[in-house]
Amino acid sequence: MNTDYFLFGLEFEFYLKDENDKTHFINELNKKLNVKLLDLTSTYYAENPEEWILSIEKTMPILGNKNGYELTSPILYFDELKHTINIVLEILQEYCFTNESCGFHFHISAESEDLVEPDIIKFLLLLNENKVFDNYRIRNEFVLNIMDVLKSTNLDIFKKFYKCLGKYYNVYFVDLDQNHIEIRILGDENYEYNENILDFIYSVSKYFYFSMTEDENEKYVILLEEFKKENSANQTILYKDDLEM
Repeated sequence: MNTDYFLFGLEFEFYLKDENDKTHFINELNKKLNVKLLDLTSTYYAENPEEWILSIEKTMPILGNKNGYELTSPILYFDELKHTINIVLEILQEYCFTNESCGFHFHISAESEDLVEPDIIKFLLLLNENKVFDNYRIRNEFVLNIMDVLKSTNLDIFKKFYKCLGKYYNVYFVDLDQNHIEIRILGDENYEYNENILDFIYSVSKYFYFSMTEDENEKYVILLEEFKKENSANQTILYKDDLEM
């Protein structure tokens, strides 16, 4: 896999151990990442692909007496990820904590004439076969497993309606014309101590890459036939709420 094809964006959700430490937290990020973080915790969230952004995450908190925060990275290349993730997790360990409401999410987009529009069925079946998501607990209060949808519906129906699936799911199809997806994995408690985040991003990226090339096609044919046999009786449509979006 040529990682030069890919661009990434990282999102870290967390709580501050002490709200009074927010300035110290920001200063540490600025110093160790050599950036000037845009603090939007007192205003409306605004995306800017060129800047690090700290914002209030209103949909996350389950602690009534604390703000939930989200730290969003600018666009990064794969070669920048290891250094960046290590620094952010180190600072999160010092100033922050996470629980089951806290997510680690990342965006992947790919640009190259060598790549075609992703075959999403191939992508999902390869992820499932290689158990890429197995170390991340799915909690239906926060994020749904898209494989539950694929396994419970007819393939033709899924292909027709999967773009209706919103940010409720651990794979969100942001803009497939631009080869852009978001992986909305729930980080869970203490994800800031997880040493495998970079490996996880690499694995997801690898199978996303395979979905846009001829790689692993023989394996995919086998998986697809097995899947069709197992799901031949499934004729249900996708969840009603998804189709109404």
